[in-house]
Amino acid sequence: MSHGPQISNTRTYQAELDNETASFIRTQGHYYDPAFTVPSTFDQQRSQFVPRTNLTNLRDVLSRYRELFPDSNVASTLREDNWEWKSVADHVNAVRPAYEARAAKKSADRREAILSAFESIPGLIRVAEDNRDLFPRHREFQQAYDSFVETAALTIINLMSMLLPKPEIKKVFGKIFYQDDELHAVLAPLKAAVEVLKACASKLKDELLVDTHGIVSETAKGVNLIRGIIVEAKCGISTVSSKIDAIQESMDRQYQEMKRQVSLQASNAAQFYGIEAQNSLFVQLIEASELKLREEVRREFELLRAGHAEDTHWISEGELLTFLNASPTDLSKDLERSVTSSLISLSPPQQASAQGILNLPAFQRWVCADVPDILCIESNPTDEYLSPPSTIAGAHPLSAFSANFIATLSGHRDAVILYFFPSLHTSDYNDPQSEPRTLLTSMITFLVLELRQRNLLRLSFVDKRQYVRDLQYGNIACLCHTFGALLRQLPRDTPVYCIIDGISSYDRSDRPSWQDDVARILSTLVDLVGDGELRPMLKVLVTCPFRWEVVERCVPEQNRVYTMANLLDGGGGVAGSGISTEFFGGMLDRAHEVRAGVSDYGRARGAGDGYFRKEDGGEVTEDDYT
Repeated sequence: MSHGPQISNTRTYQAELDNETASFIRTQGHYYDPAFTVPSTFDQQRSQFVPRTNLTNLRDVLSRYRELFPDSNVASTLREDNWEWKSVADHVNAVRPAYEARAAKKSADRREAILSAFESIPGLIRVAEDNRDLFPRHREFQQAYDSFVETAALTIINLMSMLLPKPEIKKVFGKIFYQDDELHAVLAPLKAAVEVLKACASKLKDELLVDTHGIVSETAKGVNLIRGIIVEAKCGISTVSSKIDAIQESMDRQYQEMKRQVSLQASNAAQFYGIEAQNSLFVQLIEASELKLREEVRREFELLRAGHAEDTHWISEGELLTFLNASPTDLSKDLERSVTSSLISLSPPQQASAQGILNLPAFQRWVCADVPDILCIESNPTDEYLSPPSTIAGAHPLSAFSANFIATLSGHRDAVILYFFPSLHTSDYNDPQSEPRTLLTSMITFLVLELRQRNLLRLSFVDKRQYVRDLQYGNIACLCHTFGALLRQLPRDTPVYCIIDGISSYDRSDRPSWQDDVARILSTLVDLVGDGELRPMLKVLVTCPFRWEVVERCVPEQNRVYTMANLLDGGGGVAGSGISTEFFGGMLDRAHEVRAGVSDYGRARGAGDGYFRKEDGGEVTEDDYT
């Protein structure tokens, strides 16, 4: 019995089974474990997998090379029976130049592509910035733009890292960035960010178009509606016009009838009303004559009481006014000019700074104080609202404040108001009122007119011929003495407001003598305020737009205050509502009430008006204090 065919069939079956099993492991093994993917060769003689030999790897390399370069003369087949290591080296040396050339070309192409990508990035950034300029405040678009900027920065870093070897990347950037061999994968996030930015911009543009179309449509509807209203109004006007004509004719007829009736009534009542008018005029004339007579008698009595007759004075009232040469009309024009210039030339912040002076505690104390006082308001040199000065004379927040304050004070009849605006005259040397002495002559003129109106003017203090001559030539010392002498003639507690606006206008390098004159004037005012025997309630307000050492030297520090930006209330300013007339009025009324309360308290403890009680019980007259 022969067993040969049976053994052969068994071996064939075993070989087929081994091949199928090995094929299954190669094709399906990676689904179960990565270890089944390790490169290997199935040895049919030993029925097991063994590592691949050099011959097998070289065969794969040559096969791949032959696919890439079919025209190459490199050997395309290897025979296992004549294999030796020398052949392997020969084949490797033959293949190396081609591979190196291929690798160099691939590296150059890759570098060129990276540089081209660098050149394309500025264009993408310009597109993003152009769209950003269209919607600078849109939140969603700004977020997309910020994301684009971050992506662009990361893309530039990745492109730079692709140009460097891996060991050099950490030296340059401090850490290793992920390198993607595919350039399009590196640029893909940047292009995606640009597309998102474009989509957002397109969406916003569409929304703007829709909104614009809606606005245009609504405007067109409104125009059509207005056109219809105009047509209806035109028809109504024609109807009303005809009715007005009819009413006018009726009124004309009624007027003629009333005129006829009035004529009849007038003819009957003319005699009666004529007699009544004559009697009324007679009574008024008699009363006016009696009043004039009483005033003359009282004036003569006051002259006799003073112990001087007018003809014994060294100077008369008319001569004094002639020497002073100050026109009240011109001073009133200065006030009007200052108010007008402030309304025209001051900006809203400057107007607000003038209103803010009301909030200064020092100013409020100055107004409400029941004793004579002086306050100098200086501009803060760092305040952007107050510098540089306006080109229009008098157009300064402090001038606006002073002018409106003076206008407000004019409503209080019991107050004596003295004021002068140096800044309106110092710019022109030909102006006769440009010198500091004009400040004194103007205020003295105000005092003379006020005292004459009150029948209190006395010129007995002019007791020498030299005094008259000094007045005639405008001696500063003489004028200062005259101002004080006239001021002391006012009754006790009479409010006297002396406002000097822009005194730093006299700070002229080409007029050094002006500094001495201004210093003497300020010193005189400070001395008068500090005089405990001064009867009237003197309140001196001096504004100084620019710091001047003369003011700092003459006015005590506690009587100076700076305008500060944080005290401005940002209100309507001068142009909006004026300088709070109600506020000034209420403040002045409160100040007068305080002073009146002090006087009432003294009278309550005394024996009557003008008298107080001493500690020993005796009466003290006002002469004891003067």
